[in-house]
Amino acid sequence: MMGMNGVLQNMSSLSAKCMHCGLMVPEGREDVYCCRGCQYAHRLIHDLELDDFYRMLPSKENFIKNKDLKRLDYSIFDSPIFQSGFLEHSKDGKSEVHFFLNDMSCYACVWVCEQVTRKIDPNASLSVNMMTGEGLLILQDHNYPLSDFFKAYESLGYGVTPNRMHKKDYRSYVRQMGVAFFCLMNVMMLAFPEYLGQESL
Repeated sequence: MMGMNGVLQNMSSLSAKCMHCGLMVPEGREDVYCCRGCQYAHRLIHDLELDDFYRMLPSKENFIKNKDLKRLDYSIFDSPIFQSGFLEHSKDGKSEVHFFLNDMSCYACVWVCEQVTRKIDPNASLSVNMMTGEGLLILQDHNYPLSDFFKAYESLGYGVTPNRMHKKDYRSYVRQMGVAFFCLMNVMMLAFPEYLGQESL
């Protein structure tokens, strides 16, 4: 028969929850994390003294599970060739980086990404649209490579995808298409009586 210590140890293993996402820790793991991704995220948050993140979470039940990370080589985005289309330089010397942060689930997610950005570069700022996942990273001096920021976001469990559709000339093109579509709809409205066999006014 299993002794009392064995029963307690077994109950403890069944009730152990991941320190990061709150899911059950798989049997056989010797730490307090359900996966390697959660381990990276929790240690990063703790090392940067951002533990308030866990108090801000509305519920860990709906919190993203940080999968085992497949470490991406974000250093490729430090090359000016690959930055074309999602990094823009303004006249005041600032740089704007447009990208998507995947798997954002609540405002605590936004908060921790914003705080990590400032920890990397105190002069940098990040704003995130939680509904669309669109992120705007503004760099004052661009002293730190983009890969530093992207790697940090990935370690927190939020995948990064450059937003190349945010170019200024593209937005201008969209506006032009909108005006053209508006004009087309008005022409169609004038011709609509013809489709009904009626005379136009």
